[in-house]
Amino acid sequence: MQRPGLIQGNFTPVTLRSVIPTIRVTGNAVNHLRENAWTNNAREVTQAQAKPESSLTFTTKNFVIETVAHWLKITEQLAADAPAVVDYVNRRLRHGLAAKIEAQIVAGDGTSPNLSGLTDSGNYTAYSLAASGDNLHDAANKAKYAMWAATGEAPDTVVVNPADWGAEERTREGSSGMYLFGGLTMAGMQVVLSTSVSAGNILVMNVNQGVVIFERQGATVEIGRTGSDFTSNLLTIRAEERLALAVLRPSLVYYGDVEA
Repeated sequence: MQRPGLIQGNFTPVTLRSVIPTIRVTGNAVNHLRENAWTNNAREVTQAQAKPESSLTFTTKNFVIETVAHWLKITEQLAADAPAVVDYVNRRLRHGLAAKIEAQIVAGDGTSPNLSGLTDSGNYTAYSLAASGDNLHDAANKAKYAMWAATGEAPDTVVVNPADWGAEERTREGSSGMYLFGGLTMAGMQVVLSTSVSAGNILVMNVNQGVVIFERQGATVEIGRTGSDFTSNLLTIRAEERLALAVLRPSLVYYGDVEA
């Protein structure tokens, strides 16, 4: 007897992509201006006094659209006799793309065909306020107010390793034994869990002002034949996506060790 359906494999949660703004684009690269330095010299002046000059400089940044893709083969008989399996393969391929893109968003090294991730050199400001005994909340709070003081913008997102967040959730108040944390928020910011952030590290950023994804092609799954597929009764299923991660303001992305 063939039992209907199938026993599914594990689908790792993918969440970071969903909080970063996405802009649809055409072409294979996007030229964008990145704020390089801003000096605010505004001050009060009396009549006939020379007004102060502020300084704002930009650099041109070219964000290259990269392709993330994979494929597999199934038999024609399976496709005809078990459409639920074809649907499962479709979902599995899409999830594979999403999981790889999640990792690239955090740790891509910028060498084509890799994305230039949040922790790639030049895309972040080093978090340097870690002290012995600090926990995640200490680090998030320090980074929040350091960014606010330096840029006038407050961060809205904290990205941490799930193991570190689990330890934080188990933190209890000494006398009552009550848990101190509940829900995915910290220091007034949303918490995003990602295994691509190494344990012991923290990402604090303003995703709405500092980071964007340029999407050339969303996740696409296509079925066709290649090579000897026709004579072997095989179908090739390919999934791919084309995009670039753009850190527009590295001053709005802090990354570093939680504890010194």
